[in-house]
Amino acid sequence: HGTFSKFLKGLEGQDDLAWYTSVMLDRLMFIYFIQKKGFLDEDMDYLVNKFKESKARGANQFYRKFLVPLFFEGFAKEGKDRSPEVNQLLGKVPYLNGGLFLPHQLELAYGESININDVAFERLFDFFGRYSWHLDYRPLRADNEINPDVLGYIFEKYINQKQMGAYYTKEDITDYICKNTIIPFLFDKLESIRYDELHPFPMKDVEPYIHEAVKQEDYLPTETDREYKTRQKRDNQRGKVLIRNACP
Repeated sequence: HGTFSKFLKGLEGQDDLAWYTSVMLDRLMFIYFIQKKGFLDEDMDYLVNKFKESKARGANQFYRKFLVPLFFEGFAKEGKDRSPEVNQLLGKVPYLNGGLFLPHQLELAYGESININDVAFERLFDFFGRYSWHLDYRPLRADNEINPDVLGYIFEKYINQKQMGAYYTKEDITDYICKNTIIPFLFDKLESIRYDELHPFPMKDVEPYIHEAVKQEDYLPTETDREYKTRQKRDNQRGKVLIRNACP
């Protein structure tokens, strides 16, 4: 944090400097996680490779001419709303509907006077590269592993949550929300769609999109015998409905 802040220009006062350093580190850590899943132009080393491209175009341009467009023209906008120039610069990146990649109040206050020397990113990416980043919640087996719990701890410790609109929700809560809202909604939606409406969707190589737990009939982790029987009965009923709707 202290090293990165030394290369920030255009901010007045130590408080603003420290605050904006935290903002940038939070954003870059989040991006580092999602790139390791191939979500950024299918490149697991997206940031480092884009940094190299930026350096080839000129010194100290990475922040202003790449990261700023990535934050505010890439993650903050849907693909159809981006300019062809931005799409060419960024490649295929997702729209992230959240406060983390909206202009921060310091960015609104200082505008284009903010800049960050390339050395800051060179040292930061070298530091990040010493760690193993993964998005699941496997137990940490080595000191150089980072999972979402670690990122969540850092978020809660360093960011101004109200200003950034970013709160970390642990796995048990998000799992409960998904099971009781998203998954039932998807099943209800599928039950109302006929086969001829589903047919245009890609049917080949669907395995990557199916969770391992769904592919087998064994007990799910922590699932009781009663829960297992209820799930099997529900799945069988839904399967019959889908088959019935699929028949013209």
